[in-house]
Amino acid sequence: MNTFESLTETVLNYNLSFGIAVALVRVKNLINLASLSNVLKIETVMPPSLNSGSVVSEGDSIHQTADVRVTYGDNGSGIKIGVISNGVDSRSSSQSTGDLPQDGLGLTVLSNTYGGDEGTAMLETIYDMVPDAELYFHDLGGNTISFIAAVDNLVNAGCNIICDDVAWTTQPFFEDGIVAQYIDSLLNANDILYITPAGNNGISHYQNRFKRLSGTAGQHDFSGENSQTPYLYFNLPSGGNTSIILQWNDRFGGSGNDYDLYLYSFSAGSFVAQSINYQTGSDDPLEVINYTATAATAGDFAIVVNKYSGIRKNLEVFIYLDSGFYYSNNISGVDAIFGHAALDSVITVGAVKYYTPDSLEIYSSCGPSTIEYPSSVTRNKPDLVAVDGTLITGAGGFGIPSALMYRFYGSSASVAHVTGVLAQIWSNNQVTSGTQAKSYVLNYSYDEGSSGYDNTFGFGLINSLNVYQNPLPVELSSFTFKIRNEGVKLNWITQTEVNNYGFEVERKAPLKPPKEGNEGDWEEIGFVDGHGNSNSPKYYSFLDKTVKYGNYLYRLKQIDNDGSYKYSAPLEVNVGEIPGEFILEQNYPNPFNPVTKINFAVHNPAYIILTVYDILGNEIEELFNDYAGQESIYEVEFNAENLSSGIYYYELRTENEVKIKKMLLLK
Repeated sequence: MNTFESLTETVLNYNLSFGIAVALVRVKNLINLASLSNVLKIETVMPPSLNSGSVVSEGDSIHQTADVRVTYGDNGSGIKIGVISNGVDSRSSSQSTGDLPQDGLGLTVLSNTYGGDEGTAMLETIYDMVPDAELYFHDLGGNTISFIAAVDNLVNAGCNIICDDVAWTTQPFFEDGIVAQYIDSLLNANDILYITPAGNNGISHYQNRFKRLSGTAGQHDFSGENSQTPYLYFNLPSGGNTSIILQWNDRFGGSGNDYDLYLYSFSAGSFVAQSINYQTGSDDPLEVINYTATAATAGDFAIVVNKYSGIRKNLEVFIYLDSGFYYSNNISGVDAIFGHAALDSVITVGAVKYYTPDSLEIYSSCGPSTIEYPSSVTRNKPDLVAVDGTLITGAGGFGIPSALMYRFYGSSASVAHVTGVLAQIWSNNQVTSGTQAKSYVLNYSYDEGSSGYDNTFGFGLINSLNVYQNPLPVELSSFTFKIRNEGVKLNWITQTEVNNYGFEVERKAPLKPPKEGNEGDWEEIGFVDGHGNSNSPKYYSFLDKTVKYGNYLYRLKQIDNDGSYKYSAPLEVNVGEIPGEFILEQNYPNPFNPVTKINFAVHNPAYIILTVYDILGNEIEELFNDYAGQESIYEVEFNAENLSSGIYYYELRTENEVKIKKMLLLK
């Protein structure tokens, strides 16, 4: 009998939460593997696109971290920075010249199996700017599951800031894929800053609605006007490689519009590659061509898209070359930011020239980011810009040779500079959270391009000294919540206070979309005394014990001694939908190591027993054994520190019903 295990040679990675495995499979076994009932699809693993002492980056001066070190003494002390890239193979060369700290003495390499030295270049740049920060490195892993594990490992190492230079090229363009979903959930649950490139696709991207090319049955007119150049074009030498990604705005796993992708060689006078997957209603809106030019086909190529069946959709194409060059016909860098770089919770960085920092690099991707699922939204990206093309040592031969060593081009270099600035600001003893540090750099960046925010430069050119020379806001540095057994606990922090009488805590509830006008009015539910005058951080909390299920808005009314007041931004809290029975939620995180949390809720009063068992049915631990009140929510913690890796079950039992869920411990 064929099984997944018998048809795969080696399982490299897996993620049960997303239902994905990465494995080595013999070609002869692919058909049998695809026929298994629990296998929905098989895809080739696509490699990611890297946006890609003795030498000091010019960015240290341009972004004025050097000035801050001299004037204010902030060097990144107390901040742990995690970098994800291809590798740090030649870091010993940088360490020998004092351009990186020694392993174990300021630099910790958690994993370096993928290979390369772009990671070395990023670390050098950051070290120039914040020499007292603790640096960590983890390679990208080679597939999305390994990448998620890399992020996890850096979080577990205690990193406050994580940056990468990675774009997973086949992640969805019009929705959040597994990488984006994971990173967003991580950032929403932790005070961590995540920084990633906008991308280097400003000269290799296209997006527009399908328009049939005159004189063809279904070819797309990229020019939109039946011009003499209706396709996308590039030049590739013999031995050069290209990857071409086509997507359209159907949901992944739900496309019934069938578009095909072709590559035409002008030298050969024929089509040399194609991607013609069927989309029949439950497939991905995705076509991919990977091609290596030969002596017979090298030269100019054209990309052709044909609508085989279905309706007109919004088409998006990204082209990746390892050599050769792009033609500008029909190319646009607008709306060229996708994947986890499109998340609101992530700091997304574009690239400007180091010698004219008000000029965008031609290849830097611009926003906005168009998301259509689960609902249509336009996200403002990028957030900031920083310089690239700056000096590095060139360890391992990475970089572009110049008269002064090597230069580091691409938005990944810009990411390293933004990381350095944020680490410096967060290391200041008046800055108590990543959220606060992020707010400062956005507020005090140097505006470039159109006045105010724009989708080319974001909020502008990041600058550390400008933050220090402006007064730190008196407003809240954070306003967050935690769902507890007793209700919703609100937490907030102030950095300085002048004549602060206190805070009224207000709530609006319940919110029940989609109907309009059915939410309640704001009501005061409590008051917390202020500290009057203070120049140090003050911590406040309030527990709302009256909350039930539903969506709520909370806000703080900060009142001065003279009676004047101002409101905080509303904080939305989703306590969940009112269940018709009791609810047992999936543990989070899952997989976990060694601690996970389990939430459950009851509609009517009931006696609840929550127990954990191993795979053989042996009882491991009773987590809850008590009476649960009406419309109550509970969160319990399970610590598996003394248990072995494997599958465990947790069972919630009442007098009338039993529910069981599975969880995975990975050590």
